[in-house]
Amino acid sequence: MIYLLRRATFASVLLFCSVVSSVGQVSLGVNRPGIAWQQNWPSIIDAMAQDGVRNVRIMLVPQMEKNWEVIEYFNKKNINVVLFVLLSQQYLYGPEMKKRGGSGLVHDVAPLSELDLSRFEDVFLKFLVGVEARKLKLAAVQIGNEFNSADFNGDLPLIQGGAVLSAKTYREYSFWSKFEGGLNKLVEAVRFTRTALNETSQTRGTPVILGGLARPSNEWLSQVNASLVEPGVALRTLRELGIDRYVDAYAVHIYPRLTEPVDDAGGAIASQVTSILNEARDGIDKSKPWWITEWGFPKSFARANGSNSRLGYYLSFLSILSQHWSEVVQASFIFDWNESKVYGVWDGGSVLGTDGFFAHQEGSRFPPTIKQQSPSNP
Repeated sequence: MIYLLRRATFASVLLFCSVVSSVGQVSLGVNRPGIAWQQNWPSIIDAMAQDGVRNVRIMLVPQMEKNWEVIEYFNKKNINVVLFVLLSQQYLYGPEMKKRGGSGLVHDVAPLSELDLSRFEDVFLKFLVGVEARKLKLAAVQIGNEFNSADFNGDLPLIQGGAVLSAKTYREYSFWSKFEGGLNKLVEAVRFTRTALNETSQTRGTPVILGGLARPSNEWLSQVNASLVEPGVALRTLRELGIDRYVDAYAVHIYPRLTEPVDDAGGAIASQVTSILNEARDGIDKSKPWWITEWGFPKSFARANGSNSRLGYYLSFLSILSQHWSEVVQASFIFDWNESKVYGVWDGGSVLGTDGFFAHQEGSRFPPTIKQQSPSNP
């Protein structure tokens, strides 16, 4: 395997070989959300295929023809597509909707409680018409994205010093009822998605995944004055509203923080992964699997820890999943391919300084074994 790595340390080579031999139960993919908006999208997909990517998570855009063209090309390249619908997008709301204001890193965003379900339904049905006509294949559909965070849900306000709504405190906040109203809209959107997929021959039986729950650090929330509902609190509320009847898996986003040099980066990453997954799963029925639909490390982490490569961090994360979480986590998707200047792993010629990073991950096989809810009992 040493030939695979062009600019990695010897320790990274050894860890890479270990991960390649052990990962197999957690499917691996990569994010490229806005690829349908890129003029050069065919070359992006070609590069993904060349590196061995077999699973990609992309975002639905309002220009339907672009969605269909991109998915069709992914299908031709034998790359499985997980499509997510970002419910905070303007085209899913009526003209009367007013965004909550933003500040700094947290932008203006639509409140989920004002989602226009009829618009959502019209958009999704139009999308499925093209899927059916072109015989396109979808590996899964995900509804929502970090809806428990002020980043993606205008029902959650900006608060000086930030705020975390926990199981003990969430009812103390006056905006909880509005947030809960947004969760009701989310459940209805997921329910409709499940029904529409199963009533379309080309997509019947396609797994439906709950939008990824966010859990940034309390320090970050304080810095940007953002509010957040703890993943476990949001998920328990959704379950009370009936979400389990319509989803096949839950999802979470994990971005470990290494803000200063550490002697044991792997241990620090493992601790944060465990903390976030345990918090999200606390008090939750363990019968449904989890997906990590976004995870990654910013380029600044490598520089802060005296390294020119982030490879070791990614290999540590994959090793942690395969060794400790393979019975819980079915799939994970690196954020992202090259859309983000902060998190992108493709440098124009390689992924994290390797040749064929994704090709050499056994966990790239997809889709994972997943038991879908019976259409007769959605």
